[in-house]
Amino acid sequence: MHLKLKTKLQLYFALIGIFSVSLTSVIFFYNAKSTLEKISFERLTSIRETKKKLIENYFDQLKNLTLILAGNDNIIRNLDNPSLLNSKHANLSGDILGMKEISSRFDIEDILLVNTKDYKLIFSLNRKDITGLSILSESITNGIKSSVKECLGLKSKDSIYINDFELNRIYVNKPSAFISAPVYSGKNIKGVIILQLSVDYINQIMTNNNSWREIGFGETAETYIVGPDFKMRTDSRFFIQEPDKYFSMLRKKGTPEDIINKIVNSSSSILLQEVKTTASIDGANGMSNTKIIYDYRGVEVISAYTPLQIANLKWTLLSEIDTGEAFGTITSLKEYLILAGLLIILLASALGVIISRNISKPIISLTRTAEIFGKGNLEYRAESLSKDEFSLLFSTFNTMAEKIMKNTEHLKLEIEDRKRISEELRTSREQLRSLSSHLQSVREEERKLIAREIHDELGQALNTLKLKISILKNEKGRKSSKSETNISEIFSLIDNTIHSIRRIITELRPQLIDDLGITAAIEWQVNEFQKNSGIKCSLQITPEEIKIDSDKAIALFRILQEALTNIGRHSGATHVLISLTEKDENLRMYIKDNGKGLKNETQDTSKSFGLLGIRERARYFGGSVVIESPQGEGVTIIADFPHIKEAL
Repeated sequence: MHLKLKTKLQLYFALIGIFSVSLTSVIFFYNAKSTLEKISFERLTSIRETKKKLIENYFDQLKNLTLILAGNDNIIRNLDNPSLLNSKHANLSGDILGMKEISSRFDIEDILLVNTKDYKLIFSLNRKDITGLSILSESITNGIKSSVKECLGLKSKDSIYINDFELNRIYVNKPSAFISAPVYSGKNIKGVIILQLSVDYINQIMTNNNSWREIGFGETAETYIVGPDFKMRTDSRFFIQEPDKYFSMLRKKGTPEDIINKIVNSSSSILLQEVKTTASIDGANGMSNTKIIYDYRGVEVISAYTPLQIANLKWTLLSEIDTGEAFGTITSLKEYLILAGLLIILLASALGVIISRNISKPIISLTRTAEIFGKGNLEYRAESLSKDEFSLLFSTFNTMAEKIMKNTEHLKLEIEDRKRISEELRTSREQLRSLSSHLQSVREEERKLIAREIHDELGQALNTLKLKISILKNEKGRKSSKSETNISEIFSLIDNTIHSIRRIITELRPQLIDDLGITAAIEWQVNEFQKNSGIKCSLQITPEEIKIDSDKAIALFRILQEALTNIGRHSGATHVLISLTEKDENLRMYIKDNGKGLKNETQDTSKSFGLLGIRERARYFGGSVVIESPQGEGVTIIADFPHIKEAL
């Protein structure tokens, strides 16, 4: 960070304050949060267990009541003699059993009695209009039919059957559930007694008569029951309390409009509101737990759920409260901690400003002195007004400044000497390189002159001599076998001399380069090498005609000559791969043999004049040469020449 020391110190003090306050606040916050969450979980679990006990006790009472009624002698007699029900002495509808009182005390909607002899409803406490109907009639709800069927299959006199809630046609589409038991006469089932349960009483248990706030449920806590079809068996608090918001929520979640209309028409969410959440699924699988989930509204809640142990019913009881309300205290605590933390950080920052100024003042003074000293004023010195460690630091700095000033003067002299020597070396190196280039040029020029003189003078003389001897041979009458033999030998000697002269001329200055160009010269050289050495060569030139100036052409030719000479003398190779490629106005010559490679002592090209000559020829024209020789894999030479196009 490119900050001044004073700023850094202030920042460090602020960071220490922030870190300390943050760490303390985080630890305190999470401990408090953990405690409050635990309390919220335990409180909701306690409510769940209380409601569970109330519901299960209620159904236990209904079970006992149903079994008592099923074993009542008056009911058995009336089943044996149904005509008594219509007489003025009928006991079943009178005060002997006190059915109206039972219905009122246990909040039972109706008490029904079915004769299993003809499967007719022979008694209804509140619906006289259905008395005498067969249970197979379409007017009779499925719950009654199912109750009779299941009771006939029970194997014990102490067994009951509870039919889950359904929309009841007989009772104006009001959700109804039935608890039933077989009525025995001896060992035979004479009938079935059926008690229609009131959803209102179960709702009262779940909602505490709609008094949620009075029992500490706050604004969002509710308890409700869900069946195995994941539909509600009690009404939603939010439907009862704020129906408009409840219906708006359903529409946002994509609930079909016909379901919403059914809830409106029946004034109940029972059997209509789907609750397929993590809690309801776990409860349906027989699990009890308390955890944070998303409820049927899509709101995050704490959910305490458990399956209810009620005869054959597979209901799940859920107690839930929005996390926003449950953890509201935690939110307030967090805001308080943030406010307290900000105040502490401000105090720490103010204290940091004061302390950092006292610490940074002498350091800033020393820094200013160092800046002036660094700009070249070597005679400037630091002054300290304190008598602490900074005073010693200032004294040490001044001593160091004295030594630096003396050493600087000495270094200036040494630098001037080194610059002079470096300049001399550079000049000498340039002179040597120029001399080397000049020698190369002179050597080539001399070779060219020698070749021209041998060609123009010696070659012409030998041809003339051959012509004269030929004339001499053709003179009539002067021939003898001996003279003819001598003349033939002279001819042979002359031919060999001419051949040697031509070979020397070519080696000194290949005429092909001047006449036909570099590609023809390279092809000729490769053929000659292959013929003389017996080493097979593969040559590839791309494109077929390459135009470059004569100096670069002879440099490339000499590089090839030197490489082939080394291969023929030292490599023991049987094959040589040669390529010449022009690309993007650059030229690359590639030479690779399959010989034994270079020895370690010849890897250093500064000690091998042939390889050194190859490098120097390329370097003279701004090119470069790479020589590689992996152990036992031959030698590879790559020569690159830039900008090889011949000027037109």
